[in-house]
Amino acid sequence: MSRAFGSVLLPRLRQDGLPLAFLLLFTLVFYRQMTLQGLILADYDPFSYFYPMESYFAASVQQGRLPLWNPYLFTGAPFLANLQPGVLYPFNLVFLLFPAPNAYAYSLAFHVFLMSALMYAFARRGLALVPLGALTTALVLAFGGFVSGMAGHINQVHAVAWLPLLFLLVHAAWERPTARIAAAGAVVFALQILAGHSQVVYLSAIMLGAYTGYKFLAAASDSGPDLLRVAGLRSFVARSGATLAVQALGQAQGAGLAAAQQLPTLELIRR
Repeated sequence: MSRAFGSVLLPRLRQDGLPLAFLLLFTLVFYRQMTLQGLILADYDPFSYFYPMESYFAASVQQGRLPLWNPYLFTGAPFLANLQPGVLYPFNLVFLLFPAPNAYAYSLAFHVFLMSALMYAFARRGLALVPLGALTTALVLAFGGFVSGMAGHINQVHAVAWLPLLFLLVHAAWERPTARIAAAGAVVFALQILAGHSQVVYLSAIMLGAYTGYKFLAAASDSGPDLLRVAGLRSFVARSGATLAVQALGQAQGAGLAAAQQLPTLELIRR
C-alpha cells in the first residue's frame, strides 16, 4: 500500500514541486530589496500608521499585557477593538521578533508567496489547469497590480492571501462534503477576519457566494436527465444540501473563532 501511495505522490511532487519552488524564488527576487538587502518599505501609510501600531503591539505583548488601549493616539483610543493592527492574527507574532519595518517586509513577502502557492493549488485542483497554466495564474494574482498596489496596507495583503484557499475548500466541499472541510474552512475564515481588513472579508464572501452558485449550476448540469427522476432529484438535493451545510457551518464556526476580535470591533463601530 505504501508503494501505491508513493507512486501517486511522486508524480505530483515532480509536477508541482518545481513550480512551487519557482514561486518561492520569484518572491524573494521580486521583493529582494526588502527580503535580501535589508531595506524597508518607504510609504506614507506604513510610516504613519502600521509601523507605529505594530511597534506598540509588539512592545505590549513583550511586557506581558494585551493591548486593549493605545494611550499615544490623540488622548487615547481603543487598540484591540481596532481591526487593522490585527492584534489576534497569529502571523503578526513576527513583529515580536524583528523591528516593525523589517517584520512588515518579511510578512509581506511571506503572504505574497503563500497567496501564490495557494492560488497554484486551487488552479491545479479546482480549475484543473496544467502546471504551466496554474503557475501563470498564480503569478498574475500574486505579482500583478492588484496585490502589488496593496503593499502599503499589510492587513489587506494578509486577508487576501487566504482567498485562494477558501475557493479551494469550496471546491473540495462540492467534491466531498465532510466535517473536516468545515473545520478547515472555519480556521481559514477566522484567519481572514483576524488579518484585519473587513472590506476584503466582505468582498470575499460575495466572490465565494458567486463561486458556490456556479458549482451548484455545474452539479445540476452534470446530473442531467437524472434530475427528472424522483431518486435523482432527491440525491442531488441531499448532496447539495450537505455541501451548503458544510460551507455554512465552516463560516459560522470561523466567525465564532474570531469573536474575540469581532465583538470589540462591533462595539467600537457602534460608538
